[in-house]
Amino acid sequence: MDTEDARLSAVTAHSLLNSMSAIIGAADLLSQRWASLDDDDRGRQLRMISSQGRLVASVLQDVVRGLPPEVIDLLDPATR
Repeated sequence: MDTEDARLSAVTAHSLLNSMSAIIGAADLLSQRWASLDDDDRGRQLRMISSQGRLVASVLQDVVRGLPPEVIDLLDPATR
């Protein structure tokens, strides 16, 4: 892996880690404090989980696009 690829991988991993931390934090908050949160707070946390999950999926989709089509077909459960 050359230096440019290593930098791109590091930036990608950092982005994914930030999003996953947000998802885990919101899910933990909901599971631990569901009853004490009002509907607006619950909705806000659920929307954040959804938007960060979509961001992770989008980044991973961009990474996978660099793979050969036959490998993508093997990895995509919708095509099985």
